[in-house]
Amino acid sequence: MAFDIRYGTRRISCSLTTNFQTKELAKRYFHTNRPLIEQMARNQVEQRGALNGEVDLEIA
Repeated sequence: MAFDIRYGTRRISCSLTTNFQTKELAKRYFHTNRPLIEQMARNQVEQRGALNGEVDLEIA
């Protein structure tokens, strides 16, 4: 699943990989937990930076 976050004045592309059985379950998880997932992406940018302007997150 792909989404964007704003980080300062920049827009950063993010992708989320999950182990859910269906896309529908993954979408439901994403929409339910979007604030937390966006914060995880921002934390990754702060700690490691964004590789080529992108952040990859994986949730098991």
